[in-house]
Amino acid sequence: MRTRIYSNEDLFSEENIQAARENLIDGGTEEDAVSDSEIYDELAFIDRTNWDDACFELKRFFEDKAPAYLMQGTAGTWMGPRACGHVFTEFSEFIEKAMRDCEYLSIYDENGHFFVECVHHDGRNIYEVKAITRAALAYIENWASDKTDQEKHATVFGCNFFSGLLHFARDVYGVKETRPRRPSKRTAPRPAPVRTAA
Repeated sequence: MRTRIYSNEDLFSEENIQAARENLIDGGTEEDAVSDSEIYDELAFIDRTNWDDACFELKRFFEDKAPAYLMQGTAGTWMGPRACGHVFTEFSEFIEKAMRDCEYLSIYDENGHFFVECVHHDGRNIYEVKAITRAALAYIENWASDKTDQEKHATVFGCNFFSGLLHFARDVYGVKETRPRRPSKRTAPRPAPVRTAA
């Protein structure tokens, strides 16, 4: 199940514009006097409030969850999507690396997987973030010198001993995660036992 933590991608939807108009009218502005500028300011205020609320929860969550985090995914470039990854320890560093030059942003949790999607003039960046262990940090920094950063990140990201899901929505919002069902080992029903005449 996908839980939205923050998004401004639909900020200027008809539904949000109507909600902003209603907020202004409820605040005392005459219905005929509501200007586009006032609606834009109201939407910007709502977005800032939503972002501040999300940042408060995210900062608190990232503070003590793990020694470090690995953000891995693709960055949209003018030459097409490119694989990328970055290790960070501070929430502010995450914000700087993940969202630089982005106009639209979505942060969501999907059954414990923490995703960030941002849109900028060259394309869309899509990242997943996992908590990583001290052993993972040592592996990235000291070992496997013959491997590229991307190869090291892929190893850490895919190994349960080095990384783990964040479970943000479960831990912060109390959202119950849905587990995928395992397929049955039996593919066909067992035949009924054959009874013999005694």
